Amino acid sequence: GQILTGTIAAAIFLAALTIMILGFDQVDADKIGVMDQFGVVKGTMQPGFRWTGIFVSVTEYPMTIQKLLLDNIEAVDQTGQSVYSDIAVNYKIKDTNTPIKLYQEVGMTGDLEAIADRLAMSEKVSESFKQVTVQYKDLEVLENRDEVRKRTIDRINELFPKEYFSIISITLSDLRFAQSYEDAIQLKKDNTQLAMAAQEKV
Repeated sequence: GQILTGTIAAAIFLAALTIMILGFDQVDADKIGVMDQFGVVKGTMQPGFRWTGIFVSVTEYPMTIQKLLLDNIEAVDQTGQSVYSDIAVNYKIKDTNTPIKLYQEVGMTGDLEAIADRLAMSEKVSESFKQVTVQYKDLEVLENRDEVRKRTIDRINELFPKEYFSIISITLSDLRFAQSYEDAIQLKKDNTQLAMAAQEKV
């Protein structure tokens, strides 16, 4: 009987220990955890190791700066000529309460790439660029580089999901036409200069 009692006691002790261990969760530095118990959000968890209770799952959200990089975005000007640029957006989760909003409204994932996909963030950035370039014709895009940059940045700011994220910086670099088009422009310039030089001689 004693052996049986001892075995039961040991089993209960092990079960209790397992439950205790299962009730602890850890959140990494620079992240915020969203605690969920049977589909009900129980609040957020700061970085560290703590007892959250049994059957509580914790989804971690990085609070560090994230980078959305889009190389070689193709847009067109008014004449249908292709224009290209590289755009980088540095952004981060707005504040420590936002992970709950993301969890409930966007999906139960702490993977910011998956979240960016669901919120169509890349599409919003390239769409912003396309909406601006189409308002210029021929070489106006390059002649008004700074204006095109500024207007694109303003448009990205308007379209970006700011209910979840703060934009740290937006960079538009290497604004250009297709090489063949730039070569044709250069050739036209050279020919014009040659014609002018010939004219002067006459």
